[in-house]
Amino acid sequence: MLAGSGMPTGGYLALIKAYMGDPVFNELCAGLRETYFRPGTEYSLAEWHLYGSSRLGIYQANKQMATYYDSTLTTITYQTRIQYRTNGSRRFELSNHLGNVLVTVSDKRTAVCTVLETVAYYKAEIITASDYYSFGSVMENRSYEADSFGYRFSMNGQEKDDEIYGPGNTTSAEFWEYDARLGRRFNTDPKPHPSISVYACFNNNPIWFSDPLGDSVKYNSLLDRVIVSLARLSRNFNKDFKILKASEETYVYNKTNEPASSGETTTDGKRVYINYSLKKPTKSSGENRFSTLFHETKHGIQFEYGEIGFRYNFVDNKWESNSSYDIHDEVEAHDAQWRNGRIAYYDKVTRSSNSTWAYIYNSQVTIGGKIAVIYDATDSYAGANDSYYRSLPTTFVDNVNGIKIKNRLVYALPNRAR
Repeated sequence: MLAGSGMPTGGYLALIKAYMGDPVFNELCAGLRETYFRPGTEYSLAEWHLYGSSRLGIYQANKQMATYYDSTLTTITYQTRIQYRTNGSRRFELSNHLGNVLVTVSDKRTAVCTVLETVAYYKAEIITASDYYSFGSVMENRSYEADSFGYRFSMNGQEKDDEIYGPGNTTSAEFWEYDARLGRRFNTDPKPHPSISVYACFNNNPIWFSDPLGDSVKYNSLLDRVIVSLARLSRNFNKDFKILKASEETYVYNKTNEPASSGETTTDGKRVYINYSLKKPTKSSGENRFSTLFHETKHGIQFEYGEIGFRYNFVDNKWESNSSYDIHDEVEAHDAQWRNGRIAYYDKVTRSSNSTWAYIYNSQVTIGGKIAVIYDATDSYAGANDSYYRSLPTTFVDNVNGIKIKNRLVYALPNRAR
């Protein structure tokens, strides 16, 4: 709440005073002056983070933003425009598949000239460079910092906490303080696993696993990462993927060797597994290799928003979908699966072109028509009447639990609006 030049008389503070009244306003101002404002104090912007789809680096701004030079709040000056740019203040991180920051470079380049004094090429300015042992401590004599600012992030992209055990030996994340020399966390794991110590990290395998937040393991299968990265070229899939990635729950993508068009979203009571096939689908389906991935990811979204859940079946000794799973959940998943399906395929037996299931489905204008196509298509895939989809409730059913339930019997999130 800073009043500056160009504002109406009194600025925002006058509006607050008129709305809250003199007693509350005066008490607020007194508190602000006592806590934050001292005569002659300068307020500067030290840095801000640069983001694309993830963190790219840090801008070391170090720009003065305001000066408090009087005893009243209304005389704070505020710099509203940046009138210059200094190259070298932006620091971009280069990391590996685990998110370990290996090198940072600035936005300043240095020209390398030929003997004829023409520019041959440019060299990037290297700010920091680090090599890590397996659990993330920095190798001796294998690190470099160009200045005292360095870079705040290291292993798994986590922030360094050099004040505890020296440079590069401790990192901090949302759910832990981590000792990179021991490969152990200071606190217990908030999502413990029965077979692993509550102080263990990365399932004791930091080459294959990463844990950016310090609460769950994220599998880094190169093949799965490549497949999902390619699928993210689809705007709709990328939107769903970002929601799952930001979730407090752990979602694991897992490519299976099941037949084409086969997939299943399952759980072990701790994580949700999005199992998909990448095999070439039949021409009559109209699908592509990513269609099952799109379908099962949508079921992951439905779980995230409490529209479906899981329960443990003691008879078959496995987890299965709960009673909130209805045919409308399948309609939404098939919308994602068949959205970009091919229109027709060539039947070599009849030597004619036939409509694909995807085209027939997308041609429907009612939910009932789509449900009928799902019944017929799955019957065709199964080779006989497929009673599985036909047994699902035809009305909308969502989870009724008001809080998250995660125990040996039920794994379900509360229903919430998207």
